[in-house]
Amino acid sequence: MQTQGCGYLHELDNDIADGMVFVVSNWGLGGIQDWLTKDRCNWTCNVSPNESIKNISIKVGTVHPSGGGYDPTAYNFGNACAHVTDGQCPSENCPSVDHCKWSWLKNDWSGGPSADCRCDIAV
Repeated sequence: MQTQGCGYLHELDNDIADGMVFVVSNWGLGGIQDWLTKDRCNWTCNVSPNESIKNISIKVGTVHPSGGGYDPTAYNFGNACAHVTDGQCPSENCPSVDHCKWSWLKNDWSGGPSADCRCDIAV
């Protein structure tokens, strides 16, 4: 990760590697191309455009310890669940309903306390 003078960002390396993402970018007006300013000014122009961030979607999921994460090999898998939004599948970023299956820990049984819909692959 490039920190551009923000030395504390290295503390987020594991979180970023585990899938956390939030990016905001801003361009200064000094020496930028005309396409960026939409021909509103030349190199000496000092406009202060209004900037806004809209339509943000935040996806909240299960927190996995850094360096860890969801391990599908710890589970037995059965029949497919009805939706990719069932059980734990959303928090595991399951790519499709084909991978969202009824599951249980290998030391449990299909109706035991660990039984839930989970993704049969790590994403």
